[in-house]
Amino acid sequence: MSWLARYHKCNMARTSIRAAGCPTCASGIAGICLDRVEEGLSHVTVGSSRTVFSAGRVLRCAKCGHGFRASQPTYEELRALYQHMDTDVYESEEFARIATAKRHAAILNRHAGRSGKLLDIGCASGLFLGQAARSGWDVFGVEPNAVLSAEAAGRLGKNRVWCTTLEEANLDAGSFDAITMWDVLEHVVDPPGFLQLCARLLRPAGKILAKVPDFDSLQARLMGARWPLLLPEHLGYFTRVSLCACGERANLRTVGFGRGRITYSTGYVLYRLGQHGFPGARIGYRIAGRSFLGRIPISVRLGELYVFFSANYV
Repeated sequence: MSWLARYHKCNMARTSIRAAGCPTCASGIAGICLDRVEEGLSHVTVGSSRTVFSAGRVLRCAKCGHGFRASQPTYEELRALYQHMDTDVYESEEFARIATAKRHAAILNRHAGRSGKLLDIGCASGLFLGQAARSGWDVFGVEPNAVLSAEAAGRLGKNRVWCTTLEEANLDAGSFDAITMWDVLEHVVDPPGFLQLCARLLRPAGKILAKVPDFDSLQARLMGARWPLLLPEHLGYFTRVSLCACGERANLRTVGFGRGRITYSTGYVLYRLGQHGFPGARIGYRIAGRSFLGRIPISVRLGELYVFFSANYV
């Protein structure tokens, strides 16, 4: 059976194992969908500056289709990693990330209005919050990385950004009209528990918007083991079913789903494709990656899913 067939169907008769429990639906049966070298999480495997990118062993839940790393770090290990993560490559892509931030602000405005109190979890350097503020939102952010949170505070005001994790931010219940998480939920050990913490912070009629890797996406199916979102620090790969399970366990209503594009520089795309073994990508990066051609912004669909939750008590 090919890797793609195992990935798509997860033949439980051959690969089924008893897992400690699916992080989203708590089912105890999962199949091995990817079995790569387990590098462990460190400064060389986390963030855009990573030089090691083996996703390790990935299991897939037989019930909800959720993919998750067999080896899960502790909260303390994750906090330390993201606090000291190398941000050089991330910051070099700022011109391209602004385009994505504008797109995310448009999604927020379409689904949650154009005003109210907004919390962005994992706000990085604050580019998205800057765009949301221009739309009329009263913006706040949580970011554990010291370098990025300092940049966000310089952009938005230091009383608007907390350099910590959501778990340690000590925010008041019922404080926010909307909470956003762009590329965050796949980095947490307990997605339903994390969403439950977010739900506690919502006002009545509040909304949660998140973007996650979609294990059922066309891109994941076609690219197989070379799917660029198979990364060491990604602890989970979601499906619509697993996201609904997360929402239900967090006492949230799943309102809907969506897809969109992400903007990167041509050089960055070639660099990442080369790391994943795509033919010609390394040569293309050597030729164009460091020239003006490498600075051309391109928008791509990587197989990510937007999910929209609402407070269940509305």
